[in-house]
Amino acid sequence: MTLKGFRTLEKLLKEDLEVENVGLKTYKEWSKRFGDRELKSFFLALSVDENGHARGLSNFLQQLQENTLEGVFYCPRCGWVLSLGTNPKPGVQVTCPMCGMTSELVEEEGDFQLKPVGF
Repeated sequence: MTLKGFRTLEKLLKEDLEVENVGLKTYKEWSKRFGDRELKSFFLALSVDENGHARGLSNFLQQLQENTLEGVFYCPRCGWVLSLGTNPKPGVQVTCPMCGMTSELVEEEGDFQLKPVGF
């Protein structure tokens, strides 16, 4: 089950994983079609890259589904990176160490957002 608040992130990660898997399959097939050693090597290298991307995305999705993904957000005022730890909950407030704005984590339509509450 996916951690609440990350609906769009999960959707985008799954779509990206699908693209990487198609690329992996395509590059492997192309590496077999060409007799030219350099082209074969090029497409094999691309398939290795795609495989790495797919592994990374799968790991990210697993963290998301196991509620172990660190909740990283950006200050709505200055853009500073704010970590809310793993398994963040709506209602948590955080004060930006850079600009001093306090924001609250809210969930809207399945996605988390930081909303300013003062500074």
